[in-house]
Amino acid sequence: QFPEVRIHLPHAPSDVAKLKADLAAFSRRFRASANLHMLEVIVGLQKEAGDNVVEHVRTELEHLLASHFAEISPDNVNNGFMKQREEERESLQAIYGSDFQVLCETDWQVKLLSDTTL
Repeated sequence: QFPEVRIHLPHAPSDVAKLKADLAAFSRRFRASANLHMLEVIVGLQKEAGDNVVEHVRTELEHLLASHFAEISPDNVNNGFMKQREEERESLQAIYGSDFQVLCETDWQVKLLSDTTL
């Protein structure tokens, strides 16, 4: 499994083309895929990326996103996203119960049918 950094956006970006261009530059800089999917930015890292690389990429991505979203500032980015991620995890866990599984800090799995997971 390849490590990923996922950050949910507070709303649609005002300039999607600019954000995509910045994500392309980010991809080249970190030799990773950085893509916008709906209201989420997903960065796929190389398989051998360690925890320190993942955290460094997360911090740099948060700073990049702070330049696109007024609600995101370097001072509150970690607290806000951590709280938002924890609230989402708790909500999904309450809804799906034993069909919800935490794979790691940033990856969760929901069993929809006996042979289908999301």
